[in-house]
Amino acid sequence: MGSVAFAQTTTDSPYSFYGLGDINTRAFASQRSMASTGTAFTSEARVNILNPATHAGIQYTTFGVDYNLDTRSIQSATVTQKTNRGYFNNLAVAFPLGRRGGMSASLRQYTKVGYNIQANQTDPILGDYQFVYDGQGGINEFLFGAGYSILKDSVRTLNFGANFIYYFGFVKTNRRTTNFLDSPDALSSNIVNRSSVNDVAFDVGLYYDHQFTKDFKMSFGATYAPSLEINAKVNSESYSYRLSGGQEYVKDTVVFTEIKGKVKMPTTMNFGVGIYLGKSWTLLADYKYQDWSELTILGNNTDLNSRREFSIGIESTPNPDALAKFLQSIRYRAGYKFANTRLVVNSNNVSEYAVSAGLGIPVLKTKTKSSINIGIEFGQRGSKENGLIKENFTNFYLGISFNPHKFDTWFKPSKYN
Repeated sequence: MGSVAFAQTTTDSPYSFYGLGDINTRAFASQRSMASTGTAFTSEARVNILNPATHAGIQYTTFGVDYNLDTRSIQSATVTQKTNRGYFNNLAVAFPLGRRGGMSASLRQYTKVGYNIQANQTDPILGDYQFVYDGQGGINEFLFGAGYSILKDSVRTLNFGANFIYYFGFVKTNRRTTNFLDSPDALSSNIVNRSSVNDVAFDVGLYYDHQFTKDFKMSFGATYAPSLEINAKVNSESYSYRLSGGQEYVKDTVVFTEIKGKVKMPTTMNFGVGIYLGKSWTLLADYKYQDWSELTILGNNTDLNSRREFSIGIESTPNPDALAKFLQSIRYRAGYKFANTRLVVNSNNVSEYAVSAGLGIPVLKTKTKSSINIGIEFGQRGSKENGLIKENFTNFYLGISFNPHKFDTWFKPSKYN
């Protein structure tokens, strides 16, 4: 046996090797600056896909899009490497439906896969060689959600919402046995798996707020997604090849199979609370639970744990009504989160924590409620102890929440026939 290392990759993390890959948050840039809180937050002009019940609060047609730049320092006991990647995330539109309803449509990554792991081995006959594991891809999620106010008066609001979810995408992995340094005539081999999903699911949400005084309001939110089985397919191919000049020359395809089955998704529950002091201060806290021990892929257990995450975020706007005082109308945000992740590696639980901060900068404030949202997050996942991998990450977020003034009357009922 030899040492285990990981090779340079610009896509993601060695921890995305497990299950369906790394799980991506539904939070937009404005929410990620507040540690991805928002289960109990609704806004008249900001898209919130964390809880479909909050769509009932939308009063303006709103477009949202994010761009993320993620950087990581990946460390084992002997090796340190750095990766970075940029990508668009969370494309969405939300609009009001009458006085009590709202809808949204969004497209996002549900999981992300990107790793290249090398394990050096020694065989008494063949000598030194390598196992190389690499993967890429991910599962996408299209959400079509709606929320409706069951109760709405000057003091209380009670909303119910639901999401129709369409999962699609694939993950491609390679398991190579190669680089026979002491036996140059030995053939390398590869097992290629292409796992794809294509099916629908749903989740539901509740939102309640109570205005105790003019300057004090509290809100509560909850969402639930049941454990459902979705359609999946795995195509596998095994072949031998000779490596020359960095190119693979296939010698023989051993087997090709196609298996159809089900992926059992985890039960997910989120709970949130919000405290609002006038229009200037917002404090949010979320607890998120995902039972990844339920995840099976074509009947195979993935040996994952449940994920539990606690997060708290704060937003302050010195003077939300200061049309002419630009600095006083900026939204200042910060947050902290801690999670016991779904990962168990070498019998050790992998934990994660992060702190975040950001700004919400108004655009053409006198005419629209559009804003540019920028944020940064510093965090750590795992450690270098007990054969684990430690990731220090710095993530940058740029989001645009766009409310075109001429579209403010979209989807509102006409006053005239």
